[in-house]
Amino acid sequence: MHHSVLFSATLALLPFAGQLLASDSTVTEAKAPMATEIIKSTPIAAPVGWWNTLGTDSLPYDSLQRIPVNIGTMPTMDANGKNPGKVANSLSLATVSSEAGAIRGLQASLAMNDVHGSVRGVQVTGGLNLVGGNVVGVQGGGLNLVKGNVSGLQYASVFNRVGGNFSGVQFGVIGNVAEGEVVGVQTGSGVNRALSIKGIQDGIANIACQAKGVQSGMINVANTIEGVQFGLINIAKHMTGPQIGLVNIRPDSRVFVESWTDETGLSHLGLNYGSPGWYNLFEFAGKSTDGNRFAFGWGFGGRLPAKRLILSTDLSALLVGDPDRLDQAEKSNPGSDSLTADHKDAINGLFRARATVGWHLWSRLAVFGGASWNILAIPEGGHGSRLLRPYESYHWDANNHVRMWPGVFLGIRI
Repeated sequence: MHHSVLFSATLALLPFAGQLLASDSTVTEAKAPMATEIIKSTPIAAPVGWWNTLGTDSLPYDSLQRIPVNIGTMPTMDANGKNPGKVANSLSLATVSSEAGAIRGLQASLAMNDVHGSVRGVQVTGGLNLVGGNVVGVQGGGLNLVKGNVSGLQYASVFNRVGGNFSGVQFGVIGNVAEGEVVGVQTGSGVNRALSIKGIQDGIANIACQAKGVQSGMINVANTIEGVQFGLINIAKHMTGPQIGLVNIRPDSRVFVESWTDETGLSHLGLNYGSPGWYNLFEFAGKSTDGNRFAFGWGFGGRLPAKRLILSTDLSALLVGDPDRLDQAEKSNPGSDSLTADHKDAINGLFRARATVGWHLWSRLAVFGGASWNILAIPEGGHGSRLLRPYESYHWDANNHVRMWPGVFLGIRI
């Protein structure tokens, strides 16, 4: 009986749960010989051979002995007897662990549930759920390892792994792996990996060979994606849709350096980078006349994918500061660990929407200009200082904390 062997192996592997995020190389190649170099090269170790032993002793459900209720302590000490792998239960409750050939209902234990065949219903434990066949329903435990397909909800306080396809919601704190297609949501606080996904991947790192939907995390990697990548680092080999993040890597990327001035007197220096149809804008700005000011921020937008014509719209958020006020705040509040009213008075938030038109005079050099709508937000708890205003003061102060105005800008791109 493989119950005790698997349980011991699992306990030994718990400190290295992160390594379980890789698929078995034999299974992956059989399902997807076109697996990408990006997926193959991820530095995650493959699991040991015990994964391949799951499900090998499964029997067809119709051939199993039916014992509707199984209550006991552990295998061979419950109603399923000496051959639990040949028994199907509707209700199985164990104080330590439970083993069965199939479950059509509820299986619950404190440490481990082992099902040689399939589960339809609910499987819950404080430790490990092992299923050699398919799961339709709900799995909850520390680790959930399923050799077949899963439809429903899978929750793990450590890690989920599915050898086939998954549909529904898969949540694992450390991570989730699906060797086949995911339709739905794959989410957690660690790493998510799927051969393909239609829906949402959300975690610290998300990896998929093919994706349709959204990847959201610190690091997003896909070979082919139709949808959105939103994160700190986004990598795609073929993509239809925007990458929204600090570092975006794709073969059709365009990168420009831009400089422009606007109606407030700020001089801007920006990095415009992205795909032919979508881009990100990272910028710094400053001025020394009419009071020192500095600003920095990030934005994103869409553009017409043309070679010479520039036609785009974007949204940006920037922090605006007054260095003189910041220095005075430090002198007035020496050793303060929190933001005082003087500190808040030296910082504003600027939210901006722009429409841009321009023309590339040569392959790199271009001129551009356009119109904008600006909202300046003054922090609560300060003295209400507004650090920006347009020339001629054509603005509208909606209240003590919001100033709005239309603007214009003109610049060059290289």
